[in-house]
Amino acid sequence: MAAITAAVLPGLLPVPVLAEILEEEGRVQDRFSQHLLGHLAQNFCRGRFHVQGGPGSGKSLLARKVARIWAAEGRRVLVVAFNKAITYATQMALDDLQTSNLAGVTTYHDLAINLLDDAKRLPVNEDSEAYYNHALPEELARLLSEPGPPVSEKWDALIIDEAQDLRLEWVRPLLALLNNPTSDPVLILEDPAQSIYRKTRHEIGQPWRLDLSLRQHPAIRWAAREAFPDCGWEVPRVDDPDGVVRRVSSSPASWKRDLGVELGLLAKDGILPHQVMVIAPHRPQTLGIKEGEFFGPWGINTVVDWWDGEKENQVRFSTVYAFKGLEADVVIYLAPGYRHPEAQRLAYTAYSRARHRLIVLERAIAEPARVAPLPAPVGRTSAPSPYPQTLPQIRTFNGEQRGLLMSALTAAKTYRKNT
Repeated sequence: MAAITAAVLPGLLPVPVLAEILEEEGRVQDRFSQHLLGHLAQNFCRGRFHVQGGPGSGKSLLARKVARIWAAEGRRVLVVAFNKAITYATQMALDDLQTSNLAGVTTYHDLAINLLDDAKRLPVNEDSEAYYNHALPEELARLLSEPGPPVSEKWDALIIDEAQDLRLEWVRPLLALLNNPTSDPVLILEDPAQSIYRKTRHEIGQPWRLDLSLRQHPAIRWAAREAFPDCGWEVPRVDDPDGVVRRVSSSPASWKRDLGVELGLLAKDGILPHQVMVIAPHRPQTLGIKEGEFFGPWGINTVVDWWDGEKENQVRFSTVYAFKGLEADVVIYLAPGYRHPEAQRLAYTAYSRARHRLIVLERAIAEPARVAPLPAPVGRTSAPSPYPQTLPQIRTFNGEQRGLLMSALTAAKTYRKNT
């Protein structure tokens, strides 16, 4: 009977759609990664470590596990990152620790703004780039270098996630926020190849390399390495008979039509809009994309903070910069069709956001026209008010927002139903 059933059932059961296949891949990856991450966390929670890991090596998940170990020991843990989305996702992953006052999770600039505002030393924001890259960090470094207690709140451990986005001179002063700046544990995690904001080199802690991937299909990992050969990671070449990575010849004149075709094919395979992320070197507004504009079967969600604006049957559209550190089941990358100075690094970062499928529309985006800066107002006698104002260290999210952020942190949200 068993032999008869085995012979008959395959013919009776429907062929699984791609979405179901990806769901199973995600469950397997998550299950096998948990034991390894737990083992690594036990090692990295003893002292000070500087961990460099490639895409998908579990750096952010490792940060959360280490934070929980330290909190269980009674330590108060400060977690700092650069990217807003990954910071909010980490806040939700550690919200019980924050509620218990055992953890604080913040972006670097939110932390700087709040500390300087508390000290009545928040600089005036006259130019955004200079403000975030110089005025805020330099004033925070001065504040934390002063003798005596410059801040009222101290911590027992420090985690810096996505540290490649933060300059060394920004990170080192944060040690003054520790009760014991020379001995309290510190964990710094980064992938230097993803340093698309600035070049830096961190030297705090014992160096360690994680040359592995816990979430990406090997073909995607190989494609990312090929896009940026100097990324520093050794990746074995693999065949791709299943078409996990697909390159589509495109152009500035045809990319919108090509994108619609690709989204239509994904819809036929059973992929849902929330599983897809379209990534480009430039913002959708710069590319002439309107909120809700349809490409194939789905509209486009151009909300910058996409977790605040998810809409039914809309696909998220983000820049490489905004989606750093996160992931999606399927990524469509709109590659520049001009000589972009960071083309290799952008492609590497964009490709590595894909967990299961990667589609590259090659040479799709034309170089945007540069807009001349507005002239300074005439006759101004007073400086503008600082912007942004003091920001909350902990945000609250509704159920839908939580699902969206956590899905981009670890996998499609359907994966979590069975783990």
